[in-house]
Amino acid sequence: MKKYWYWNWKKSKVLEALFGAIYLNRGFEETKRPQ
Repeated sequence: MKKYWYWNWKKSKVLEALFGAIYLNRGFEETKRPQ
């Protein structure tokens, strides 16, 4: 059970990082684009 919880937590952290990177990249693209 503990192992399952650990993998679940790890997977959520990976997804969090992935979405965070996509969000930051999108924000960077927005700021880079001239007004």
